[in-house]
Amino acid sequence: MAGAKLPEHGVGISSIPSWDDFGNLEEFFVSPEEQRDGNISYQADPSRVAQESTLPADIVELLAFWVADEEYSVDILDIQEIIPMREITEVPRANPCLLGIISLRGTVVPILDLRDVLELPKTEVTRNTRVLVLQGDAEPVGIMVDNVTSVVRLSQREIEPKPKAMQREVGDVIEGVGRLEQRVLIVLDASAVIEVLERKS
Repeated sequence: MAGAKLPEHGVGISSIPSWDDFGNLEEFFVSPEEQRDGNISYQADPSRVAQESTLPADIVELLAFWVADEEYSVDILDIQEIIPMREITEVPRANPCLLGIISLRGTVVPILDLRDVLELPKTEVTRNTRVLVLQGDAEPVGIMVDNVTSVVRLSQREIEPKPKAMQREVGDVIEGVGRLEQRVLIVLDASAVIEVLERKS
């Protein structure tokens, strides 16, 4: 991230590094040396994020992404890395929410279809499809998303409680709703998303 400068966006007490500011998320998650070595994943390093600025206690840093026509987000500290979609090995008689498994540097990672978890219609994989590898207690779990957009910072005051009328199973994985200028971000609870795999296995 050498030479990257966080711009002012006029949205309160913190600036927001966006996709446009960094060119692509490799510049945010991966060092120039790793890029030159051809590392295809975007590996999150919370210590490097913290070095950019000291965040106030009520600020949360989120990775934003699209699923269907809705923009979601998850705490960046819950993300181990971001990888392009790759070939998945199907698991016989598995629940529909489990697309299958991949091997990530020797570690078996189950991949969840976030559209299924959120009860959204299925779609074809595209060149923008990404897998967010979340840090589980026992093992990492990947979730497939349509498109990663940006990293944003919100204060806890800007995250509203989830709607009470939301369907129970879908609502279980949603932490709240964040508002940023004209954007509405549905904030996911990473731990609850991972628990879906255990619940539906």
